[in-house]
Amino acid sequence: MVLIYFILLTFAMLVTAPLISRRLVFAYVPEERMEYNPLHGLSRSNRKLVYCAFGLLYVMMAIAVVNRPEYLPDYQMYEHLYRTTLGNKSLRDMEISFTWISMLSPTFMVLLTVYALLSVGTHMWAILRNAPNIWISLGLYMTFQFVLHDMVQMRSGVALGLMLISLRYIVERKWWIYFPLVMLALFFHNSAVVLIPLYFLKAKSLNRYVWGSILGAAVLLHMAGMEFGIFSKFIPIGIVETYLENYMGRDMAANSIDIDLHRILEIIAIFVMIIRIKYLQSHYPLAVICVKMLVFSQIFYLLFSDIAVIQIRMGELFGSAGILGYAMFPMVSRKHYYVLLIYPLLLMLTQIGGAYYLLTAFKP
Repeated sequence: MVLIYFILLTFAMLVTAPLISRRLVFAYVPEERMEYNPLHGLSRSNRKLVYCAFGLLYVMMAIAVVNRPEYLPDYQMYEHLYRTTLGNKSLRDMEISFTWISMLSPTFMVLLTVYALLSVGTHMWAILRNAPNIWISLGLYMTFQFVLHDMVQMRSGVALGLMLISLRYIVERKWWIYFPLVMLALFFHNSAVVLIPLYFLKAKSLNRYVWGSILGAAVLLHMAGMEFGIFSKFIPIGIVETYLENYMGRDMAANSIDIDLHRILEIIAIFVMIIRIKYLQSHYPLAVICVKMLVFSQIFYLLFSDIAVIQIRMGELFGSAGILGYAMFPMVSRKHYYVLLIYPLLLMLTQIGGAYYLLTAFKP
């Protein structure tokens, strides 16, 4: 599986390499009041070639996801849940979409195929429609989240793909499209409920001092050992208090998240993008909402380590916007664009270790 994964990754990066062009990335001109399209700078014939390349990648990636090894995390859990559903047993705390798809799937492989097509498809469509730099976004997606969400956490994978599609409708203020997409995401994973209030954030303006201070405070509080869980006892709502305290101190595999090289790279990039937000927004209309989501992600990662379920789920949910957000980092300077490509390449290299771990660590 590792060999297949790296072949897919290499093929994807080589086929889409021409899309890294500075002329294409900076082709969007907001003064012309045109709808944002990452392929705006390409001719119609070249766009068709891109669509064909993505279509081929989509099929290859979906096949890889369906035929993933049984030893990968969550594989046997989902197989057990599938057989439980066929036995007409209720699934506690499971979204109804899983029950419906299971009942309509004659075999477990069909279930995996449906989720693979939906998860990979929504991510690929979001990149084609919303990415500031298609090549970088595809690389950031494939070097980790493709493995984590499409091969392991397939329910949340679909929800996160729908979230990435929906972000442009916050900026365009198209609530009649945004909220149905959020409801559909919620249909696949309960954590998508936090996307509902996201629509009411200011998506076209960002106070650099306020958001920079929020991120800086989160880093300093983390370094000082401050965590949100210690305040849970002051929450007056009994249900919330019990929910939080049940997760405090729980030993979970991912509860060792700290400020490592990868997180340092992310935090530095967010600070730089906050400083250059006006320039970024002039070339990428989703810049503000992406940066705000990345700040939320860091807050959850840094300050909720003693409530692991919130740290992981919310950190990953908001952090998935990094497929779009970190891809715009080289756009902070048109003059130094090609030099700044070093940053996303470093980010991909730090991510790929996580993908390799998921693909090999549980092999018997």
